[in-house]
Amino acid sequence: MLYNKVKSNEYSVELTSRDQYQQLYANTNIDKNFIYHLTQSPFYYPLSNNVIHLAIYKNTKPVALTSVYLRPSFLNLFNLVRINRGPHPLVVLSRSEYLDILNSILYFLRVNRLYIISLSPEVNISRTDFTNAFICLKTPFKPWSSSLITLSDSEELEISKFKSKWRNTLKKGLKSVKIETVIENESYQEIIDNYIQFAKSNKFKSINIQSLNNWWQHSSNKLNIKTPNINIYRAYLPENPHKTLGAIGIVSYLETSLYLFGYSTGFGRIYHVNSVLLWFSIKEAIRKSHSSFDLGGLGVDTPSGIRKFKQGLNGNPYSLSGEYLCILNFVDSVS
Repeated sequence: MLYNKVKSNEYSVELTSRDQYQQLYANTNIDKNFIYHLTQSPFYYPLSNNVIHLAIYKNTKPVALTSVYLRPSFLNLFNLVRINRGPHPLVVLSRSEYLDILNSILYFLRVNRLYIISLSPEVNISRTDFTNAFICLKTPFKPWSSSLITLSDSEELEISKFKSKWRNTLKKGLKSVKIETVIENESYQEIIDNYIQFAKSNKFKSINIQSLNNWWQHSSNKLNIKTPNINIYRAYLPENPHKTLGAIGIVSYLETSLYLFGYSTGFGRIYHVNSVLLWFSIKEAIRKSHSSFDLGGLGVDTPSGIRKFKQGLNGNPYSLSGEYLCILNFVDSVS
């Protein structure tokens, strides 16, 4: 059984319900210089005993959140804890404040006898920054990298940032292709089935379908627009509106839109539906007054064709500092 509340220096880390987590998350004071990610949002993880939600307070003011995934242990000998791109700031924080909060979370885990932690912090960090760790190693796993488009309120300005070849391809596609928002569950399921088959045919791993279905369900319930909402857009030709030539999935949270998945048929690629779908998604993000559009992964391991396609939008590349595996101090824990 976990301790519900642990105080470390000026911060207090407390167990919280997912509903309370969602309410606090929706009141995030956006820092334009911080990259918020889906992994720390409500509903990223399905409701499970393996997931705990933590709220971090300074005095009585909530300043951060984090979701912690408790991975099933081998023969119940130990628990491996995963913190994926957390903590999530609720207020604007300096780097030193962010690190203090992160170490307060690690102290909470240490007190609760959770000693082995896998994490990928959102800010640049080194092994010496983990004050509660007995040992902390940077793993050889490549950190997440992507590209972020900083949005204005002008479609003309955004399209002018794209590379000329990308704009020309888009112009060709716009002559023929139409886009509509998927609303019906039946259409949603058909697109997901096609996407799974597309992933298998092209030998790449699809995104987690269980999570996707979970976000779709909560989006249908029209929850707070700052919590994850997924939109699916499909492409078609006016002369054959029932034949889907391609589709794209975009998840929106806070002031960010994130590219989740996309696919097109061979016929759809002739009409450049990928470009039209992505441009439509960016326009929707502008309409929602979002400040950024994340291209959902872009690095050296991205397949060449997809990499060139995403690079054509001239976003700002970013990457995390790394993946770390920490073993926390065993001594001085609460008995």
